Amino acid sequence: MDRVSFRPGAEQFFEDRGTKYLNKYEIPKYYHLKPEADYKSNPNFIIIRNHIEKVLANGDKTNFRRLEDIIASDFRNPHKNRKYMVVLKSSKGVGKSWLWNVLSECYGPRNCQPIEFKQLTGQFQGFLTESCYLFIDEVESRGFEDKDRRANLKRLVSESF
Repeated sequence: MDRVSFRPGAEQFFEDRGTKYLNKYEIPKYYHLKPEADYKSNPNFIIIRNHIEKVLANGDKTNFRRLEDIIASDFRNPHKNRKYMVVLKSSKGVGKSWLWNVLSECYGPRNCQPIEFKQLTGQFQGFLTESCYLFIDEVESRGFEDKDRRANLKRLVSESF
C-alpha cells in the first residue's frame, strides 16, 4: 500500500491513478430488517422514533421527517459521503447524546467520532481521516475564540462543494 484513505463506498484495498490505498472505512454491519409492518410494532423502534419526533424534533412533523429521511438515507447508502450536517439545538438533558449513541451503534462505532467544537475548525485534525460521522456534544458560546470558531463553522456549513 502506498497510502491510507477513508473513503466510504470503496473496497478495503483500491487503486486510484496508480496509487494503492488501504481504505480505513468500515462498512456497517446491519441486522436484517423485517418488513416495515413487523418492525413498526417493535417496542424499541417505537420508543426511539417517538423520542426523536416528540422531544428532539419538538413535535414538528417537518423537522422530524427531515431527520428521519437523513437517517434512512444513511442506512440505505452507507457508501455515500454526506456533504451536510445535522444540528440539534435544545436544552441539556433531552437526549441528543442518547441519539448519538444509538446512531453510533448503527453506523459502526469505528466510523463515528465524538469531538469538541474547537476541534472542528483550524488546523488539520486526524479524526477527519478516520470517521465520517462526527458528533459535537455541546457547543457553548464563550469569548472571542468561540465567536471566531462559530464564524468558521457557519462558513463551513454554507460553503458549496
